[in-house]
Amino acid sequence: MKNQTTILKENKLLKSQDYTVLIKEGREFIEKLSSDSWTDYNVHDPGITILEALCYAITELGYKTAYDINDLLVEKDEDTYKNLYQFFTARQILTNKPVNFNDFRKILIDIEGIRNAWLSIVENPKPDIWLNCTKSALMHKEEMALYPDDNRKEIKIRGLYDVLLELEEDELLGDLNELFSEKRIQKGNEDFTILVDFPTWKYFFDKKICADDILKMKITGITEITRKQYVAKLQVTLKLSTFVVPVNVHSSKKSTAARTLLIKQVVMNMGAGSIVKAYVEKLKKALPIVEEAYKVLHAYRNLCEDYDNFNNLEVERVAICADIEVSPGADNEEVLANIYYQVERFIAPHVNFYMLDEMAGNGYRTEEIFEGPGLTHGFIDTTELKASEPKTEILVSDIIQIIMDVEGVLAVKSIQLASRYKHQVLNDKVEWCLKIKDGLVPRFEREKSKIILFKEGLPYFPVQNEVEEFLEELYALERKQMLSKDELYDYSIPKGTDFSVENYYTIQNDFPLTYGISFKGIPGLITDKRIAQSKQLKAYILFFDQLLANYLAQLANVKALYSFSTKVDKTYFYKVLYNLPEGFEFSVDNKAHSVLFSDEQLPLIYHLLKDFTNRVDPASHPTIDLDNYETFKTEWINYKKLSGFETPGDTHFVKNLDGIVEDIDTFHDRRNRFLDHIAARFAEQFSDYVLLMYHLDKKKAPGELIDDKTAFLQDYPVISSERGKAFNYKDESAIWNTDNVAGLKKRITRLLGIDSYNRKHLYCKPVNSYIKKYKDIAGEFRFTVRDNEENIILRSEGYTTAQMRNKGIQSLKLNGKDPDQYFRKASVDSRFYFNIKAANGEIIATSILYQTQTARERAIDRSLSLFKGECNVEGFHLVEHLLLRPLDAGYHLMEVCVDGDCDSCYGETDPYSFRITLIVPYWPKRFDNMAFRRFFEKTVRLETPAHIHPKICWADKDDIIKFEKIYRVWLSEKAKKHPDPILRSKLTKELIEIMKDIRSVYPVATLHDCFEGGDE
Repeated sequence: MKNQTTILKENKLLKSQDYTVLIKEGREFIEKLSSDSWTDYNVHDPGITILEALCYAITELGYKTAYDINDLLVEKDEDTYKNLYQFFTARQILTNKPVNFNDFRKILIDIEGIRNAWLSIVENPKPDIWLNCTKSALMHKEEMALYPDDNRKEIKIRGLYDVLLELEEDELLGDLNELFSEKRIQKGNEDFTILVDFPTWKYFFDKKICADDILKMKITGITEITRKQYVAKLQVTLKLSTFVVPVNVHSSKKSTAARTLLIKQVVMNMGAGSIVKAYVEKLKKALPIVEEAYKVLHAYRNLCEDYDNFNNLEVERVAICADIEVSPGADNEEVLANIYYQVERFIAPHVNFYMLDEMAGNGYRTEEIFEGPGLTHGFIDTTELKASEPKTEILVSDIIQIIMDVEGVLAVKSIQLASRYKHQVLNDKVEWCLKIKDGLVPRFEREKSKIILFKEGLPYFPVQNEVEEFLEELYALERKQMLSKDELYDYSIPKGTDFSVENYYTIQNDFPLTYGISFKGIPGLITDKRIAQSKQLKAYILFFDQLLANYLAQLANVKALYSFSTKVDKTYFYKVLYNLPEGFEFSVDNKAHSVLFSDEQLPLIYHLLKDFTNRVDPASHPTIDLDNYETFKTEWINYKKLSGFETPGDTHFVKNLDGIVEDIDTFHDRRNRFLDHIAARFAEQFSDYVLLMYHLDKKKAPGELIDDKTAFLQDYPVISSERGKAFNYKDESAIWNTDNVAGLKKRITRLLGIDSYNRKHLYCKPVNSYIKKYKDIAGEFRFTVRDNEENIILRSEGYTTAQMRNKGIQSLKLNGKDPDQYFRKASVDSRFYFNIKAANGEIIATSILYQTQTARERAIDRSLSLFKGECNVEGFHLVEHLLLRPLDAGYHLMEVCVDGDCDSCYGETDPYSFRITLIVPYWPKRFDNMAFRRFFEKTVRLETPAHIHPKICWADKDDIIKFEKIYRVWLSEKAKKHPDPILRSKLTKELIEIMKDIRSVYPVATLHDCFEGGDE
């Protein structure tokens, strides 16, 4: 009975919904204000009637305000809802790009074909690098040998990882990890086993050989090395080359002439049952999976980290030899199948994917479920993931416990473990603890296991086929490791019901009929006096109508207030009362008529708007006959179109209403505060940046801050989750003019209000290089102007000849420098653009559309800068030193600066590990201001991960040009699948030399008198 629900006799209302409370407080307020001149507060008094009508209307506002927040935030148009940027889903905002080993394991296991994966730190990276403290220089091992007496210290570059992949077993081809073949040869009196040790996928992957590159393979010869070992020559034919790989063949019995002949026949066979053909099929299946893992890992690489080796799983196969007592009624085959199954899953646990509701049902909170990277096949339980780490030892006691837990098992009478690696026995008759060899991963091998079941002391040998059938059933009952990738593994944003909160029904219709202001019109005889009285009261009530309607408009637009869309252009909302459902009175033959018109028809409010009456002058028509109705209806419809539905704010009425409700300063102030509130929900703040912007340009700051904050918030899932992510240097399609940049760069760019974080040229080329000429499909001659990212920013008008187009270009280069020739415009869909005109008023070029006026103003500033040759492109380049590391002994090494004592070794000993350099142009307007520079450098140091050391260089134009020339070519070469090692080494050396020579440029300082003050 504790959870019993009761219905209250009296439903307690909010004050805003309680008509009685509102009336009481209204009368008390009237008494305080007008008790000297108004003493009749009875219901017959018109003032009290008005109060009652208003209180009744307020209860509707209170009722609508109490709607569920889902209903208030609902949007009729789904596209508009998406564009409001109100909310991020749990998957968008709570997930992050991989950071730790568990995260990277998850994204690898999420790849189809990968069963498990592990990462490990490279302890001894190659090539060997030494620090010669005496010479204060880095040297390769060979060079260091020339200075045997100098103080030295070995440098081990950090941030490199090896990747170990375990591929899924293919249903048809079998194991894809170790590609050796075991073949039993039975012919005549001969019965022995051979093991053909083919190279794994790693051999071909390291050589950058894809599955499609391999045309065919065959064994071209076999040579006996020892009585049990042979070497076969595997000839590999690629599209452009052929090479031979040695393949080891091991025999379980010593060679004889007959056995050797049989081995050669089996190994060299290319017909039915060919082990070479089976190997090629496995290899072609495995390589694409590994290549996909390589792509994924580089797409999610952490800043200042990289991958060294991709390794295939090498297995230590564990077998069990045991005598087990089972109950008399036990099914021998079923018991043995369960033992095999449980031991196999203990030694090599599966990592499964789970649905969202399964994770929640297991007790995980939302933030725990979405912790880590977003996966395409479901969710991975981190606890389960950690349990699948490769075992370094297997305790016999653990195996006994697993066997004893199998139903039907009474006792383990004796048990031993054994293991082997390919043909080599590693352990035999282990009774306590089986140590796994370094570099190998244990897997259960039931084919080599020997388990005897005893019933009441008598041995039983289960039927193997029946054991396999039970095993197949157990495997079939297992959940599928991967779930469907078509499922959306996310919580959807709650959707409410659209109750049309903004709809307003005028309170004039709630007045008694005798007042003559409802939609039913004036009762009885219609006279000029009664019409005038009705209009006067309507005009008086119209102010209340406007306030009440505005409240509902504000309530309906709560979703816009807390949105970070660029389309939000007001924070105080109102409703234009053109469509009040009112009556329209007219008289014919001195008889009164009253009609209720729809929204498209003419309501009586037109009488009350001076702006409209000045256009139509209905004063000469106190009563309008039916012949004049269509004229007024047309005029009214045209007036409404001018006032906010097609060209917003074009009429005086709406312009005045706009100004009364919210001016531009109020909007800037409130909008900035709303955006600050939204940013605070993500624990972000712009206070320092705001102060700096006001210091730089107080006039432009409010509008620019709104654009900067909205851009920051719209990109927040990216700049939050990718703050530690590096760019993908192996993506050949995204080298230049691309957003394939480090997450840190994206975040810093947004925090500093820089328009674009794309990798692009930071210096300005001659104006002509930005102008692209073309001829359109209509045969007209046109041109476009593009920015440093090759984006079109201006389009020309059409010209009939190429000569006229050239004149237009010359005119643009002249008038593009003059701010007076820029004419600001707005599109019909409330976006903004500008035209550049010639002196004669003709349009030379038109800009692209911008979402806000501030964005348009920034574009105008950039255009002026371009045509004046000032080059005001903001941005920077971020270089990871780890990517400049030596890949072989021929690489040029970076400089260091240390003392001669390797024991103390003060200074920069390792210039590669966890270091970045930011190369920033010094000359853009804001970048040439010392206050902004200090803030820039402070932001970089605050946002850079704590383990990474940033260096900031304020470079001049010559250095930027030299750097970008080499940097772009270096990126292109590094991204290639088969980079030229000599060219790559040469470009790396040139890049290191250029970065070494860059010196920061500072603004010219001015000395001030002590009494002058002022900036630096």
